[in-house]
Amino acid sequence: MKDLTRRERERRKLQREVEADPDPEARHDLGQYATPPDLATAIVKRALQFLGRKVPVRFLDPAFGTGCLFSALLGNLPSQRVRSAVGFEVDPKCGEGAAKLWSGTPLDLRIADFTHAIPPASEEEKPNLIVCNPPYVRHERIERDEKRRAQGAVERSCGLRLSLRAGRQAHFLLLAHCWLAPDGIGAWLLPAWITEVAAGAAIREYLTDRVTLLRLHEFGAEGLLFGDTQVAATVVWFRKGEPPAGHEVAVTGGDDLTHPDSERVVGIDSLRGLSKWNRLSSRTLGRVHPAVTVGELFTVTRGIATGANRFFILPEVQATALDLPREFLKPVLPCARDLAADEVLADAEGMPLAEPKLLLLGCHLPLDEIDDLHPPLGYYLRCHEEWCSGRALCKRRAVWYAQEEREPAPLLCTTLGRSDPGGRPFRFILNHSRALATNGYLMLYPRPELAKAIRNDLDLLRRVWEALRGIPMEDLIAEGRTYGGGLHKLEPRELERVPMSDLGILRGG
Repeated sequence: MKDLTRRERERRKLQREVEADPDPEARHDLGQYATPPDLATAIVKRALQFLGRKVPVRFLDPAFGTGCLFSALLGNLPSQRVRSAVGFEVDPKCGEGAAKLWSGTPLDLRIADFTHAIPPASEEEKPNLIVCNPPYVRHERIERDEKRRAQGAVERSCGLRLSLRAGRQAHFLLLAHCWLAPDGIGAWLLPAWITEVAAGAAIREYLTDRVTLLRLHEFGAEGLLFGDTQVAATVVWFRKGEPPAGHEVAVTGGDDLTHPDSERVVGIDSLRGLSKWNRLSSRTLGRVHPAVTVGELFTVTRGIATGANRFFILPEVQATALDLPREFLKPVLPCARDLAADEVLADAEGMPLAEPKLLLLGCHLPLDEIDDLHPPLGYYLRCHEEWCSGRALCKRRAVWYAQEEREPAPLLCTTLGRSDPGGRPFRFILNHSRALATNGYLMLYPRPELAKAIRNDLDLLRRVWEALRGIPMEDLIAEGRTYGGGLHKLEPRELERVPMSDLGILRGG
């Protein structure tokens, strides 16, 4: 035990050196976020309980890092029970330091990319305990060719088609399937959003159909602190093998994995019926909702993405001072944090009575024609052309300074918010003006039947708005996704799935 204590001290020192790398972007590209030691111990202890007290351990950590999970393993069982231990680490600097640190133990540390590794052919040689905190690398940081390679490897590993929008965490989890021995135990620390977003559908199918999910723990919305980033996290433990009929899963929640704030049992069939898993530890599954969802009444789209708000959105006084032609300017609402009221009134011309007064610039004319017809606008565009036209969204447009053609939406919903005490992370806005909204909002356009009903009943729009505002915040959060620090987000399709009071609209009421 003294030797382990010394090694653990050295491991933490090595971890600090890795995290002090002068190139943090390189570390982010590798997804290096170390598991907090106390959490590592709690995850491993539970995994060993599921494996069985006397079962010899063949251990694998596909994202070894400095060896926090391996250290927890050695600290929680006699060394003679560890028949073998394999680790993969893609970062040579981290891997070489860890190999030196753990020399003299059963560890076989391979400085290689696990997603390229070939599992043992013999079932007897495969690990029966895989514990992993996989690299936290979102899909945007992965080259498309690499995504396709990993997608094909996952399909060969477990027969599931993984979305190209899935991150490295999903690659590691599903590729580890063919490494794990039959009846072996997997324990994975994952970002919570991996089981919430559409790109995580294959993960949810894997956990309900390909393996027997034993326990799932949700940490609080404030998330876990991994070095310099805060992430809402979930831990799953499973046994390799299809679940028996009527199988039930222990679902816990809270900031302490060992002493959870909530605990319940959920049928595996209930999990299969959910489009996303979040707040399972406190959410009522299988309850009967009102008959209408937001999507039955509205088409929901994101607000306009300009690609360069600082350039395309101007205060009215600035647009006037620049002598920009009014025909290429449309009113746009301030961002949600600057919008004081949830009801936007308008003047006689439809301009919003909200501060600051902002205008959105957009034009489809060729730049040479603009120079001739509207010199001030041409000058403004050319002065900023190099900066704007190189931005990702502007670069994809046929005309870099053109905007989407959209109609003002009578109702809006904010896309992001925090669940501060007494606060509401999402707000519904009643918009009486002609103002458009940027992608900090979701725009709700009434479907034809509702639009007709609103034209025939001038008070109906307000009643619909009040019904939207009456949606329990837990229903909005449940359909959305939660990030570190208690940040909640809603996408268009997620909002469309949220249930609401039907107002008798679809029944001729």
